[in-house]
Amino acid sequence: MLTVQHLIGHRGTARLAPENTLPGIELAARLGLPWVEIDTQLSRDGVLVLLHDDTLERTTNLHGTVREHDYATLASADAGTWFAAQFAGTRIPRLDNVLERCRALGIGLHLEIKPANPHETDTAAAVAALLHTTALPERLILSSFASATVAAMHELAPEHLRAQGAEHFPENWRELSERLELEAWHVDAAVITPQLAPMLREAGMALRAWTVNDRARAQELIDWGVEAVFTDAPPALLG
Repeated sequence: MLTVQHLIGHRGTARLAPENTLPGIELAARLGLPWVEIDTQLSRDGVLVLLHDDTLERTTNLHGTVREHDYATLASADAGTWFAAQFAGTRIPRLDNVLERCRALGIGLHLEIKPANPHETDTAAAVAALLHTTALPERLILSSFASATVAAMHELAPEHLRAQGAEHFPENWRELSERLELEAWHVDAAVITPQLAPMLREAGMALRAWTVNDRARAQELIDWGVEAVFTDAPPALLG
């Protein structure tokens, strides 16, 4: 049966609060979710902040990419008004502050590293350096859709669990899994078949599905052996 333990708050709680912000993460904790997922990128002056998109326009009042701005500019952005007036003035958080907040809240963190092409490894290097100097949540899993980024984390922070994100499950999954010593695959729910989770479990890995906002689909995936689903609206899945 689908329970809250099967749910990961996607970008915080993306349908209930501005994504990749502290209010969204804090709401996930209040809802009792065991895990929350966020995305991190690197500013022009080397500060890790939370943002999903390649550009800032959709979720802030700034323009351009994170890489085009120093942290001082990013810190002044409004990352909440686009979502709802009650969130006006919500800020783009720094990753170090988020790590500390998740630790205080007792919520596990899925940290997706968003490389800026062609810089697939420098964000990973910055994340690894930060992980070695910051108080961390008790449960932390690193992931990326770029295998080069996952490989960099394998080299620079091998003590942390790693997952590979994928829109389509690749034919060379076994080679990638062994080379990167993956803990799990994070795969688009639309392409998951009943055979995939058991196959990965037999190989010693978990399967997690993104992004699932339909209760029946979430239950089906869990019945197939998917460990957890990333969701924007946890209450909708729990009924």
